[in-house]
Amino acid sequence: MPRLIGPARAKELIFTARRIDAAMAFQMGIVNQVVEPAQVLPTAVSLAEEIGKNGPIAVRQAKFAVDAGLSMDLASGLVVERVAYERVISTKDRKEALMAFAEKRDPHFEGH
Repeated sequence: MPRLIGPARAKELIFTARRIDAAMAFQMGIVNQVVEPAQVLPTAVSLAEEIGKNGPIAVRQAKFAVDAGLSMDLASGLVVERVAYERVISTKDRKEALMAFAEKRDPHFEGH
């Protein structure tokens, strides 16, 4: 929680056990968006589909870099980012992305 909203706000919420509503959670950066209850599943599916359009190897490495980098100093985090990129650069999916961009078409990733 401190990494999401800062230590002062996190301490306040934790020490007081204060409950907050969805709008406040959004305002504080605890959640990315707030939707009506009937829109929760369609919104989640839409987000998953948007992520799914990207190369699975690149998404996996981006997740790794963000998660690992959070617990490191900037210099170490940049090394992690470079390592993650190096894992993507030689993949067929990266080459497909470049070709699709040059050909002005949507890429078709296979996870290779």
